[in-house]
Amino acid sequence: MDKRQKLDYNTDELALHLKQSTGQGVDALFSPPSPARPIAAVEPQREEETDHNTQTHQRARTHARQQPGKRTSVEQELRERVLTKRHLSSFTFRFQLEELEALDRITDEINQNGRHKTSKNDVIRLALNWLLQDYEVKKEDSMLARVLNRI
Repeated sequence: MDKRQKLDYNTDELALHLKQSTGQGVDALFSPPSPARPIAAVEPQREEETDHNTQTHQRARTHARQQPGKRTSVEQELRERVLTKRHLSSFTFRFQLEELEALDRITDEINQNGRHKTSKNDVIRLALNWLLQDYEVKKEDSMLARVLNRI
């Protein structure tokens, strides 16, 4: 029968490390995740570029509408962000019961009609990423600013 050896550790050193890690949560044990890829911001354009880009953008939107399988760049970026599930952190957010029930109904409906299984978390992340991107691009004209400025 093997005898187990008692672990040798310094209680003073352990107590010091615990005190130093106060308030760090999981980061006290693991390195923090790399920062999320920033959402691309819209750069101001020169006037002569605007006419050409407006025409190109209108053609692109028309082309995207004609080809339902093609996604716009905003849609594609949001889709990629939702599908990227590494380095997700778990924090608690509170919702009203009606909001959670609506979320259940929506995910059930999407999962019945869709090719891929969608979670409630995916829907919430998609909505949040859209809201953040909308604000980054439009600032005071964004949905977030318009709603919150009327409260």
